[in-house]
Amino acid sequence: MWKIARRLLLLVCLLCTVSCHQKKHGHYHVVLKDHPETKLHDHICWVNKINQDSGSGHFGIKNYYECSIGRGYFAHLSDETARDTEQSDEVLHIVQQSTLSFTSAPSKEDIIVDDKMDPKNWALTAISSSNPPKRKNEYKYHKSQATGTYIYIVDSGIQSDDREFEGRVVHGYGYADPYDLQSATNGGDLSHGTFVAGIAGGVRHGVAKNTTLVDVKIGADFFPGHELWDSKAVEGICWAADHILQNKRTKKSVINFTVDLPKEYCPVFHWWLQNMAKDGITVVGAAGNNGIDVKDNCMGSPDIITVGAYDKDFNAWNFSNYGTGVDIWAPGVNVRSVLSQAVLDRMGRRPWPKDTEDGTSFAAPHVAGIIAGWMGETEEGMSPIQVREKLDELSLRRFLKPGDLIRAKVPEKERKYRLANARIAYNGADGPGEQGGGGGGGGGGGGYRIASDRIAHNGADS
Repeated sequence: MWKIARRLLLLVCLLCTVSCHQKKHGHYHVVLKDHPETKLHDHICWVNKINQDSGSGHFGIKNYYECSIGRGYFAHLSDETARDTEQSDEVLHIVQQSTLSFTSAPSKEDIIVDDKMDPKNWALTAISSSNPPKRKNEYKYHKSQATGTYIYIVDSGIQSDDREFEGRVVHGYGYADPYDLQSATNGGDLSHGTFVAGIAGGVRHGVAKNTTLVDVKIGADFFPGHELWDSKAVEGICWAADHILQNKRTKKSVINFTVDLPKEYCPVFHWWLQNMAKDGITVVGAAGNNGIDVKDNCMGSPDIITVGAYDKDFNAWNFSNYGTGVDIWAPGVNVRSVLSQAVLDRMGRRPWPKDTEDGTSFAAPHVAGIIAGWMGETEEGMSPIQVREKLDELSLRRFLKPGDLIRAKVPEKERKYRLANARIAYNGADGPGEQGGGGGGGGGGGGYRIASDRIAHNGADS
């Protein structure tokens, strides 16, 4: 059960000019162990008492959470209290609070072929073709169109009244900027979340064209002074996990999470993911845009489907994180979607100069949409284990070429390792294809050779 108590503090946040993760000295996120004997209320009273006894004048507990992914709280503590808290047998992790940032085989009669798609939207063609497509404006997908499924967009918010979404956006958790109280719904900065949602489930640009998009707004992006704090991300993820469980839709839901986390947050994040996996919740995340091996950031967990980005020529995007921890690769360069009109109106100009974008944030929703499509094909839906089996069955094995940045940073003899296990996403609408998919490998097709690398595919191309 979602329980949250909050004392509202209106603090003026300074724009981070040095690092994308601004630390908040003296402010901590404390995660408690999952022990029945650990009473959250008693622990909080103990922390507040020792903090008060320290005479530091620090505020103490600001807000706490208790949900399916775990229990914990955010607090302003003296150094002495923080040390005592860390040594408590009831505490699993304690980290300094930080700002986060958004990172940027069915039967033929069941397949719909849209051959009037915008030819610039190469990404949808790529994920529904098992071989190099003959038509550049063709998207194939299952006739269910992900009906009865839910994609939880944990992001900066969705402009729900855009015609791209056809009324299929449900407002869930809504962070409200204290300086813009309309920002919990439409209004405020919705640019990143709207673009992501358009890829996952938009009617023109989207993969899963009839899914329900659940808006989990955890912060704003783009505007100075509107940083995304870790406490809001925790609240949003807690809400999404609880909402899925309470509505008994684990096999019909996928969480899309495209937030860049500081490395010290990895133990906490991995703890959330483990708990969600135990509850049968599927989570898709962006690999990150730092051009590093994912083993060096928080996304290299076996409990999240980590997505890297490639371009229309099957080059790994220069800034995409890579490595064996990346589960799947999907289109993430010059990808089309919908811009937030609220941002255009507010700024009087485009914050983005075009309606295409680059980044692993825009690769991940392609995979979330593919998974929702699979979940919609059967009445039962799919568990996280079944989703991974399907990805392994249908993902394409082509050689994923390294971009210029990887060539510059990684010695040639190490590149194969760096891109190893790079599966290319495919929705399955074209069937297994000649290039392999289906765990066994097989020969190349259409001039492509099979290496250890794979690309995500929806399975529509038999």
